[in-house]
Amino acid sequence: MIESYEFPAKADEWNVMSVPHTVVKNVEKGSVGEFVGAYPENYLLKVVKDVDAGKNVKLS
Repeated sequence: MIESYEFPAKADEWNVMSVPHTVVKNVEKGSVGEFVGAYPENYLLKVVKDVDAGKNVKLS
């Protein structure tokens, strides 16, 4: 986890404008998942699994 106020350059890079703004990145496969707001645990787990499988996910 990166606190946007401690790392403003990273927040700018990922267009973080509000909290919580969650970004999950699979460096090996280049896939990214992100969502803004509070989602139930099952949504987070699905995003992590999809990103691990190489899929890009954006919940809004």
